[in-house]
Amino acid sequence: MAEITRLDVCGTCCPVPVIQLAKTTSQMQTGQLLEVTGNDPLFANAVQDFCQARGHALIASEPAGPGATRITLRIGGRRGG
Repeated sequence: MAEITRLDVCGTCCPVPVIQLAKTTSQMQTGQLLEVTGNDPLFANAVQDFCQARGHALIASEPAGPGATRITLRIGGRRGG
């Protein structure tokens, strides 16, 4: 099973979760998995937009406790934004 990198951005508000997500994904290799958890109301939509813009694949999105969402993505080859 592939190793999953985890990023917890709970307690931060947009755009901070996306900034932290961009920093983390820039240090990862194509094909690696990242699980990111956040609780900002805009978090899930922001991650979806980020993945679409950067060429990452959104694998799963699920509740992760009260008000939080856990999103798993596979790092794509396109890094520009």
